[in-house]
Amino acid sequence: MTFLHSRQTLFVASITENYTAFLDGTVQSAPESAQAITTVPLDLNLWHHRFAHHNYADVQKRIREELVTGLMLDSKQQPDPICEPCLAGKMHANPFPTSDSHASKPLELIHTDVHGPLPVCTHSGYRYWITFIDDYSRFRVVLLLKAKSEAFDAFKQYKAYAENLLEAKIKAVQDDKSGEYMSNAFIQFTQEAGIERRHTTCNRPQQNGVAERANRTMDNDITAMLAESKLPPSFWGECIASMVHVWNHLPTAVVKGATPYELWYKRKPDVSHLRVWGCTAYVHVQKDQRTGLGPHMQKCVFIGYPAGYKGWKFYNPDTKKTIISEHADFDERYFPGLKCTPDIPPPPPMSFSPADIIPLPVAPVPGQDLGGDGAHVPNPIPGPVASEADPPAPPAPPAPEHPVTPPPPDPSEHHRVPTPPPFEPIDHHPIAQCRVPRNIRPTWKMQTSPPPVQDAESEDELDVIDADADFVEVQFAGLSAGAGPRTYKQAMGSSDADKWQQAANEEIVSLMANNTWDIVPLPPGKRAIGSGWVFKVKHNADGSVEHYKGRLVAKGYSQRPGFDYTEVFAPTFRQPALHLILALAAAEDLELRSVDISSAFLNGDLEEEIYMQQPEGFHQGGPEMVCRLNKSLYGLKQGARQWNKKLHEVLTKMGFTHLQSDRSIYVYIRGDVRIIVPVFIDDMTLASKSKKALDDTVKESKSYFKLRDLGSTQFLLGIDIKRDRAKHTISLSQRQYIVDMLEHYGLSDCKSVSTPMDPGAELSKALAPQTQEEAEYMHKVPYLSAVGALMYLAITTCPDIMFAIGCLARFNANPGPAHWIAVKHVFRYLKGTMDLRLHYGPSDVKEFFLTYTDSDFGGERDNRRSTGGYLVKVGTGAISWSSKLQSLIAQSTTKAEYIAAVEAGKEILWMHNLLTELGYTVSKVSTLYMDNQSAISVSKNPEHHGRMKHLDLRFFWLRDTVEAGQIAPVYIPTAEMIADILTKPLPAAKIIYCREMMGLSVTKLLSEERADDFRLYLYRSRDNDVTEPRLTM
Repeated sequence: MTFLHSRQTLFVASITENYTAFLDGTVQSAPESAQAITTVPLDLNLWHHRFAHHNYADVQKRIREELVTGLMLDSKQQPDPICEPCLAGKMHANPFPTSDSHASKPLELIHTDVHGPLPVCTHSGYRYWITFIDDYSRFRVVLLLKAKSEAFDAFKQYKAYAENLLEAKIKAVQDDKSGEYMSNAFIQFTQEAGIERRHTTCNRPQQNGVAERANRTMDNDITAMLAESKLPPSFWGECIASMVHVWNHLPTAVVKGATPYELWYKRKPDVSHLRVWGCTAYVHVQKDQRTGLGPHMQKCVFIGYPAGYKGWKFYNPDTKKTIISEHADFDERYFPGLKCTPDIPPPPPMSFSPADIIPLPVAPVPGQDLGGDGAHVPNPIPGPVASEADPPAPPAPPAPEHPVTPPPPDPSEHHRVPTPPPFEPIDHHPIAQCRVPRNIRPTWKMQTSPPPVQDAESEDELDVIDADADFVEVQFAGLSAGAGPRTYKQAMGSSDADKWQQAANEEIVSLMANNTWDIVPLPPGKRAIGSGWVFKVKHNADGSVEHYKGRLVAKGYSQRPGFDYTEVFAPTFRQPALHLILALAAAEDLELRSVDISSAFLNGDLEEEIYMQQPEGFHQGGPEMVCRLNKSLYGLKQGARQWNKKLHEVLTKMGFTHLQSDRSIYVYIRGDVRIIVPVFIDDMTLASKSKKALDDTVKESKSYFKLRDLGSTQFLLGIDIKRDRAKHTISLSQRQYIVDMLEHYGLSDCKSVSTPMDPGAELSKALAPQTQEEAEYMHKVPYLSAVGALMYLAITTCPDIMFAIGCLARFNANPGPAHWIAVKHVFRYLKGTMDLRLHYGPSDVKEFFLTYTDSDFGGERDNRRSTGGYLVKVGTGAISWSSKLQSLIAQSTTKAEYIAAVEAGKEILWMHNLLTELGYTVSKVSTLYMDNQSAISVSKNPEHHGRMKHLDLRFFWLRDTVEAGQIAPVYIPTAEMIADILTKPLPAAKIIYCREMMGLSVTKLLSEERADDFRLYLYRSRDNDVTEPRLTM
């Protein structure tokens, strides 16, 4: 009779005829401990599963030849006739013929091969793995890759690890001569290291049979282990990590009488700690982590062997966290898996950035030895118990990013042997529990009503209200006013149906000419993403119709990460960079030329296998026929990235280099010729003094892309551009955009006001809807759409509304009627100022640019945080501005002003770097205007230490730049502080002064006489408490 507790055997007893019980053995009732030893006979089937489904003969060979310790087999047990996971994952094939030669020492020959891409990526985005196998020992290391191009870096990591561990040098490397192994850098590196390169001949992969066969076997075994565990395919990174850990303990046909582990570490491995991967485990919760009457155990899935800790690694499906624990009960017959099907995306990233990252070996922590004789892991059967502590390990070097490695050796050996690597797929902390990374805040994409943006609670979230906001997202949020029909059906049913049909026909012809897709039946097990039409009327600067545009887009929102895409990042320039280039064009009378690349995304090569539903109105064949995409299409998650890669390749070939300070800006400098090219997706604007240089560049570009030469730049990204070349001025306006917005939101007939925000307004979260009626009213109000549209305007040409929009964006999560009234107040202000233009022109100031910074003090009503702002001028106009709620609560005006100055200082250095990369000589020191003497003192000297000592060290960076002579703080009176408009609601008189000083005026720049009139008025207003001006614009 067997007595169980928590699925574990407590004891086994025999019952006599008179009902007397005799104990046959005992087992500890506490959860299993990684420090305990229990080596007792187990059945062959269980060891088959623990050894990653290796054949039964291998297990019996281990025992017969005593190749490992900690393994005892119940001789009465017979293997199962069928192992279903093995049938699911393994295939029979004729083996490659083995080579007659064999290395005589470690590292004489290394076999390597890259495998992938796998159909599903790991949680961290890996799609490939690379294998390194030592020919002498057959010891293998596997590293995970996101792209094949990472193979060279992986080899360098492996070389450093192996040579340091074995105190030997790699003599030769065998590969299949694929592209990742034949880069110039790879070849040069091996030549300098004296490594012989051996390659397979064409179409003869069997010559690299060791690595090829290993990868094929691992692929099969991953399928078997995932099938048994019922875990989603995205866990294959964890799976391969554990598999390689096990395999290095297995005997091989080539190496007689020893395992790979023993040949590397000079000792037999212990396997008593192994468990069946993916099985159920009941993990003990330590006292200090239990709350109240909380459970002492938590049900988890066993997923591996962590390095640097005693015990095992588990995944809790309920909390989505990993746990490192040395106390656990295992049920190796039960596999809980996760509720995930192949048609459903894998679960969100787990708390540990799962074992897709398989680190190189690190030194073991004291007391750990999961793989050696001195540390034994209990079996669920009775046996003797003992433990042995390890001496302290030497400090571990920083671990590079990825390999699968074996457990540490037994430190009880009397001779020094290499320290083997503890397997660790990721960085961990004992028994728990890194939180799942917070989802990135919703971004505004191309849609009429942007999704809600949560209340900003950190400095990063508040970047949306300054000039650093993602210009692509914000622009698309604001360009809905000119949108056409929202569906193909609406377009064909409208009065302009013939125009929309022609636009759609032109788009399809373009797509077919570019071989964008093939019409094929949808393969079994595949899913087709949707497609849709986007119709838009493109206008000229004066509002007249330029042409009707129809664009077919893929519904990328239905793409699944890891299945349909991996990397999506593509650079876009910051709006201040565009303003700077336009200011330079005005000052130096540069030629400006615009080109539009037709169907730009179709030039990007698509790396993933993606199927898309056929476009509405142009269906061919039966319902099972879909488009297998050959090219990157608009709407795909990776579309912009693939196009940018192609564009970068072409521009680099033409002699351009991208800037490090803004990777979407390219520059060509040869002698006296300088060409600047800011790239915005498929629009490029070229700036140069040489008209011939621009002509040649456009001509050469046409040999790579189909593009429209739009001639001299007059309209750019929705901005009307006018220039007076005789006076060296350029002015920007978005009047038509404002007119469209007012019409779109039903405010065309509203009365204008003189300020963007009522100076007496005190907005807060307390003004959120208080009744059901208010909530229903606000549900119908397009608050988010309006704020998004206004934000685009604030970032591009209207710095005077930046503070107001930043303030209103704080309430996006739950706006109330008072907030909506404030939004309409901004529209009313724009109604009266739509004729203002942002002017750039020469000035008498010797410095290239001037910077102003200011802050309010505790102006936010909810948390009493301060708002900091800065403004950078080149010549007569503002090129960069920011209004940002500070991330901490300042306790004085000095601190608030100083923190704002730090942000302004960062912008100064970025601007300096940008100009330098563009080939301009900039003065070493830049002026930073401030209106707080105490803050200036702190930036120059460590004064007010008692009041400033609690600030984070990063804020004292400004003091170093001032000391280095890069920034010079200069005091100006508050009445002359232009950045004041970015920090608080101001009366009309100050609004007008700041507006004109930053270059916003109707037809001309602010004269010095008019500026003096404003200053005099403002001083008089301050002394006499005058609030209403009598000045006209």
